[in-house]
Amino acid sequence: ICHLLIFIITYKNKIKMNRKVEDKNNNDFTNETMSENDLDSTTDSNKYKSIKIEEKFKKLEICPEKNSYPYCIVWTHLPLISWILPFIGHTGICDSNGKIYDFAGSQYIGEHELSFGNPMKYVKFKPCQNWDMGIEEANNKYVDEEHDLFSNNCHSHVAYALNKMKYDNKQNYNMIKIWWYCLIYSRYVSW
Repeated sequence: ICHLLIFIITYKNKIKMNRKVEDKNNNDFTNETMSENDLDSTTDSNKYKSIKIEEKFKKLEICPEKNSYPYCIVWTHLPLISWILPFIGHTGICDSNGKIYDFAGSQYIGEHELSFGNPMKYVKFKPCQNWDMGIEEANNKYVDEEHDLFSNNCHSHVAYALNKMKYDNKQNYNMIKIWWYCLIYSRYVSW
């Protein structure tokens, strides 16, 4: 078990270092984005609008290589537990830009990645106006919460976010519904 834990920690640190390098490269690219003034004056505004629309749809694309899952709930296995009970796992929720947030332990909200590795499955949701606001409120609440495996866990964090954003005009999400969504409606990242 000690060797397994050391392997997991080493693997997570390696992923974090790779992600920092990718983020730096992405920031260099985003600093070079085109503004309206950069467009040639002869270019009509429709072309500029089509560029903006294409950029918006690219943001909605799921990109496992960049760990980007806009408007999704993501799931990964829990070491040891998921090996015995494969329907049990760890969940997180992604904002409109695809950034992952998860309630990873008492008073800790993980960002950019799940605490137990990259997502293995995801559930795609329809874009919603209050999506990011709901996630932000859930993060603010759960950063002060104690983690409890059976009643106040990562599934509860995701359910709270969906309730705060009133997704699909509902406020009755709970950890069992989130578990069910991940079990029934999810797609594997590799497919």
